[in-house]
Amino acid sequence: MYLSVRSVLAAAFIFSASLTLARERLEDRSFVPQGIPTVKINSYRGLITVESTDQKDVRVQVGANTVLEGELAERVLQTLKLEWEQEGDVLILTTNDPREAIRFIWQEGQRLDLVIKVTIPRSCQLDLTTRDGSIRVGEVAGEVRVKCNRGTIFCQMVDGSVSAWNEQGDILVSRCSGDIDLTAKRGSVRAGTVGGTAVIMAVDGDIELYSALRSLRVKTDNGNATVGISRQLTGEASIKANGGTIRLKIDPAAKINLEASTVWGKVRPVSAVQKKLSWVIQSGGIGRGSMNATMNGGGPKVVARADGGYVELVGEVPLFTE
Repeated sequence: MYLSVRSVLAAAFIFSASLTLARERLEDRSFVPQGIPTVKINSYRGLITVESTDQKDVRVQVGANTVLEGELAERVLQTLKLEWEQEGDVLILTTNDPREAIRFIWQEGQRLDLVIKVTIPRSCQLDLTTRDGSIRVGEVAGEVRVKCNRGTIFCQMVDGSVSAWNEQGDILVSRCSGDIDLTAKRGSVRAGTVGGTAVIMAVDGDIELYSALRSLRVKTDNGNATVGISRQLTGEASIKANGGTIRLKIDPAAKINLEASTVWGKVRPVSAVQKKLSWVIQSGGIGRGSMNATMNGGGPKVVARADGGYVELVGEVPLFTE
């Protein structure tokens, strides 16, 4: 194993070649892991991006820049604290700026723009936090845990599990082979195909889930929920919308027991051009406030409750079946 350390202060003045003090600070760490590496980042702010390659090494690059000039720029850049720790195949980075503890409104121009770029092998464990910024993760095989207080979380393709929490902003997971646990306090959540169990919660935002193959639990407060019900669903599904409408996009080949109910709305089909869904109704029905029914002989229980909206049923053949 080797560990390389580079710290660079680069001159970045555009209009005056005579000025030599830095407006940008660059620092990075890299190492070659012996097994599956773990990268943990806890940053007070900034954008975190993760890309995987066919290379074996792990590299974390930090770039900080400011619009300030002269000695003030130099002083502001040097207040940024970067704490690096490494033990075996685990690399930990913590960033902090003491000036952020107390900041007056007229000092907003002194905030640093921070970008953290992580390059990893395809198999890696990630634990990423930024309190003011976004997180973008490309393709990775492993467990991914991400958290931000203000920004957007995006995970492209994870062969493993995803746990994401966002205080103010949206969450997007394109595809995950395992379980997902996603919470957006003031934002929307969108997820594609999930190979395991999906647990999703949103407050003041909508939820869209293409499909979960094992089981799912979806809840939104003051928002709508659109959920795909796959023929491959093996566990129970629970969908609840407080103050919104639920739209179920159901594979006509799915075998399910549906329990749909509303407080102020009705259970209704969306359009006449949808794929036909064949129901055997036990109680309630289409156009009424609730409906208990089976489809294709029955199967996993699907419970949908809309407090303040409708439960809409759409027959839709999925583009992907796995």
